[in-house]
Amino acid sequence: MSIFGDIVALAKAGFTPAEVKELMAMDKQNPEPEKQAENTEKDPKQPEPEKAPEKAPGEKADPEQEDKKPADDIAAMKKTIEDLQKQLQAAQKNNTQKDNSKDLPDPDKTIEDVVRSFM
Repeated sequence: MSIFGDIVALAKAGFTPAEVKELMAMDKQNPEPEKQAENTEKDPKQPEPEKAPEKAPGEKADPEQEDKKPADDIAAMKKTIEDLQKQLQAAQKNNTQKDNSKDLPDPDKTIEDVVRSFM
């Protein structure tokens, strides 16, 4: 892709002209980053990634158990969701029937507090 195409793609992605100029300046400072990446891959001092432990030849994974495990997890999650929905419905019903008039502040006391704040 050309430089112009790159600039247009960055503009479409929401970059400002100042950010585009900054990126172009960074690109000029670091020429050919691909060659640097190749050199680090060939470095023998880097440790090799650890391999996953292999199972003993006598131990074979039971494919039926592996298939049942996700199904069991899904069933347990569905049951949890149903329980939570029932709890939510009960809480909503209690909230709609609750008497909230006790929670209102006393208007006389509020007026007295306002008058005291001006004195």
